[in-house]
Amino acid sequence: MKISAAIWGGCAVILTVAACASRKPPSGENYYVQATQEYSQHFYQPAIADYQKLIDEYPFSPFAEEAELNIGLSYYKMHNYAEATGSFTDFLRMHPTSKQIELASYYLAMAHYTQIGRPDQDQTHTELALEQLQSIERRFPESDFAQLAHEQIAICREMLARHEYVIGDFYYTRANYKAAEENGRAVLRLYLKYGANNEAAIRDLSRVSRPGCRVYVGRDEIKRVQSGLGISIMTTPRGVMTGRQARREGVGGEILCEVW
Repeated sequence: MKISAAIWGGCAVILTVAACASRKPPSGENYYVQATQEYSQHFYQPAIADYQKLIDEYPFSPFAEEAELNIGLSYYKMHNYAEATGSFTDFLRMHPTSKQIELASYYLAMAHYTQIGRPDQDQTHTELALEQLQSIERRFPESDFAQLAHEQIAICREMLARHEYVIGDFYYTRANYKAAEENGRAVLRLYLKYGANNEAAIRDLSRVSRPGCRVYVGRDEIKRVQSGLGISIMTTPRGVMTGRQARREGVGGEILCEVW
């Protein structure tokens, strides 16, 4: 009986050792598969944890680079834009020749772009988004992201122009005309364009509304400037816009100036 018990005990030990030996520690690929499944199911926090384990334990894994990018994307989709910005910045610094550099660059811009506030608020994120979007358009002109960047650059410039107008209007209503004029010049700089020979497209500017004589027009009274070759800049209930935009949106307002 004692011999039999000893045999059974020995077998149990052998089976236990064999079972332990068959349990291999997770590989980089295991972490990657698990994290990617979590990511696809929108479980972003567990995905971040598993991607980070992959990077910490298998830094030279072929999956490590994509894990770094997906950490940034996870933070972005969680609306944690501060962490997303840090992750994308680190990715671009560590992998300057990556095939995913366009994607990482675009989402870095979007992490700022998504945080753009009202025209009367601080525009730091607008400026950072604009800088990154212009870099994308310049560095990857044939990329699909360049077209997206081009459209969003226009929106960033519009927001910065509205911000300058809000500040200028503040000074203007308080009779600080010099400061108001400086902000007006900033608005024009944001809209300034150049021709094929790098000549300024803006030839002249005429102020319309003045401190003692503000000029307001209804939506049907907005005139074409220089037979359509110029624009008027207006402030309307829907914000600062050109006369053409105001006619299209069916709103009137105050005509600040005409540019051609």
